[in-house]
Amino acid sequence: RTLMPELQTTFQVVTMALERADLINRFTRYYLDIGASKVVVCHDGPVPAGVTRADAIEHIALDDAFWAVAPEPRPDDHLFRQKVAHQYAVEHADTDWTLVVDIDEYLAAPTPFAQVLGRLPPQDQSIRIRNAEAVWGPGDRIGETLTCSYLRFATRPGRTRRLLKLLHGNQAEMLRMGVTGYSHGKHAVRN
Repeated sequence: RTLMPELQTTFQVVTMALERADLINRFTRYYLDIGASKVVVCHDGPVPAGVTRADAIEHIALDDAFWAVAPEPRPDDHLFRQKVAHQYAVEHADTDWTLVVDIDEYLAAPTPFAQVLGRLPPQDQSIRIRNAEAVWGPGDRIGETLTCSYLRFATRPGRTRRLLKLLHGNQAEMLRMGVTGYSHGKHAVRN
């Protein structure tokens, strides 16, 4: 596979959240610091007081006014609300790419993400990013937000059941391929 010469590429990050302002502000600051041109936070309720407001940060309240003009009525299931919110952000994007993540997910890579995206050939319309879950372990302040120092990665299919039982005991049944969340990674799409 041949990568293209690096192009100047922009990306936005979109998430749906029902969180405290300090966690939202940490999220938006982090992604702007690593090169996002824009961060879109779709609030599954009112926008909380104290969130950072800036040209590069868009807060969208998924309130009655939003759903009144949405292409479909407000779904009961939050996963379907996320889908509508993410689609809205992609359709209204003024960047080259959109990265879709949860409010507690942070992209970490040795190469700036815009640089990675800028090297992809034009026919690549999406990219999948392997994810890891932060978990508490020995020496961590268990229960304190964002203080985990250990990572758990999804395992390969076929070898997981016995390994998970060995590693996680009775808790293994709650895991899918070794993680509690997404086992197939996160995605960025070309706008």
